[in-house]
Amino acid sequence: MKDHITTVVTRYKGRIKGWDVVNEAITEDGSYRNSKFYQILGEEFIPLAFQYAQEADPEAELYYNDYNEWYTGKQETIIKLIETLKSRNIRIDGV
Repeated sequence: MKDHITTVVTRYKGRIKGWDVVNEAITEDGSYRNSKFYQILGEEFIPLAFQYAQEADPEAELYYNDYNEWYTGKQETIIKLIETLKSRNIRIDGV
């Protein structure tokens, strides 16, 4: 994951304004989708993805992309995710 993010983001560094770093990782009930990244790294895959993207291009905007955020469980998990990133000084610019 680190190699992929670093390779792609570095390749377009200075030419891409923003990245959807993580896409649709949370289900409507607030649980994490059972993706390969989640199976291997658990919840930590999201902070790591944002960290790697930030390191590869500190000027690019970094986003978490999802849908149906009006579901309470999903909202709560996304808010917790954002708080976790901020508490670890990992930048997120938008949802």
